[in-house]
Amino acid sequence: MTHECQRSTRAVPEQMDIRSYIMEKYDKRIFAGDPTTVQYHMTLLAVEYSQLAFELTFVQVYSWRDLRLAYLKGPWLTQSASTLEIEHSDVWTPTIALRPRRSVLQHRRRTVLNFKHFDNGTLNVVERVNAGLLCESNYRVFPFDWPRCMLEITLDYSRDADLDRKLTMNFNKLAQSSGFRVQGAHLSSVGYSSCSQSRNGSCICIQFVFFREISFYVFNGFLPSDVAVTSSFMAFWIDRSHIPPQTSARCIIGMMTRLGFQAISSNLRSQLPVQQDLMALNVWEAVCIIFIYFSLMETCCVCYLVRTSTPEDTVDRKEIARRIEWAARVVMPTLFFIFNVIYFAIFIWVQYYEGEKRDYCL
Repeated sequence: MTHECQRSTRAVPEQMDIRSYIMEKYDKRIFAGDPTTVQYHMTLLAVEYSQLAFELTFVQVYSWRDLRLAYLKGPWLTQSASTLEIEHSDVWTPTIALRPRRSVLQHRRRTVLNFKHFDNGTLNVVERVNAGLLCESNYRVFPFDWPRCMLEITLDYSRDADLDRKLTMNFNKLAQSSGFRVQGAHLSSVGYSSCSQSRNGSCICIQFVFFREISFYVFNGFLPSDVAVTSSFMAFWIDRSHIPPQTSARCIIGMMTRLGFQAISSNLRSQLPVQQDLMALNVWEAVCIIFIYFSLMETCCVCYLVRTSTPEDTVDRKEIARRIEWAARVVMPTLFFIFNVIYFAIFIWVQYYEGEKRDYCL
């Protein structure tokens, strides 16, 4: 079936309902006309974050011209009126497809907020879109990574393969309603470029780059872990000369710091999905646990030497225990401090390096 678009607007008889006149011979299954350009505009409204996934809420506005729906003003319209009530489902509309690129689209909801038809045949659609994306990121260095959510906005030609030669999209503008901050991250930049394999410019790749706020993870994960580990070092200064009460206190400190660290770790990981490659976080937790267990082992070793010491010993075990105690007071805190410096120096540099990777849409 072929259809010739009527290029001139039509005068409508006063006695006839204007909507009935326009829609009398209109077939929504037929393409609007050759050529047709779709004007597209996006405004980002909100960003939410949960379980390493970002939910983007934005408004997309797209418009095109269908000369079959053009009409001349007459007595049936006021002088200022320029729109006519026509249902969105009654006219041909281009299909705007949202496809994730290097991301996982968990869900998508689209709601038509407004639909307008103007007297020159222009149609305007306003949609609210909610898209949940598990964004591409180097989770091995979490939380020093830069999540990147990429969406392809493209015209869908599945209804008619011949449309790729007749229908094009003009990407007008990408705007933000305000700056966005979510738990532990904020939107750093938004950019777009043409898809590498787009046809007639009918595909745009939009990239949302997020920056994780290290201060959030420092105060909710790293700093409490430091407090737990350094608390285990307090046992080195408890007098061991009177074994029963002091030994019990040292053991209690060691066990409580271990349980406290486990609670801190569980609380942080409860906010994350199961990931096998959180290398940076795994290294931090493993080293902290090693220091806590070394503190417990030092207590056990010192107590054993003191308990088994006898006057007949050729080697003064109490003196050995005292030297171990002194060495632990100096070596353990120093090594843990050095580990903190090296760890954050390396991964802050990694974060800077990750932030330089920008052109994923190209």
